Amino acid sequence: MPYYGHHAASVPGKVLTRLGLKQVDVDVALEDLRDPDARVRREVVAALLPAEPARLWTDGPDVAAAAEVWLREVGRRPTVPATLVAETSKALGTGWAPRRALPALLDPAGAPELSRDLAWRVGDYGSRRPIRTPPVSPQPCSPAP
Repeated sequence: MPYYGHHAASVPGKVLTRLGLKQVDVDVALEDLRDPDARVRREVVAALLPAEPARLWTDGPDVAAAAEVWLREVGRRPTVPATLVAETSKALGTGWAPRRALPALLDPAGAPELSRDLAWRVGDYGSRRPIRTPPVSPQPCSPAP
């Protein structure tokens, strides 16, 4: 994928102008592409190739198929303007990246961080640490006999 990677270069100004974007939009989008694992990114890119590869030159990439893969694997996320993400990143110094926190605050039910209970382990001297594995789903209580 062009301009993708840990050392992504700036997208040329002419390309940004043509697409009606700012560099901050590209930076936030590239960060979002780092969230899914490599398997999902490969599936999304593979879905861009139409069933008949020759149609790539006449009809362009199969964006609908790529979107379908993305939605199935990643899900729909609330849209947060890139400039707001960038400004929030500058203003806050938290461990939770604003590009992840802002969409979660807009849709708490769709954010695992805000919609699942966190399992804790009590350690030495009463210290508490979260358990990194997903918590076990609670089992329904049986009625008392």
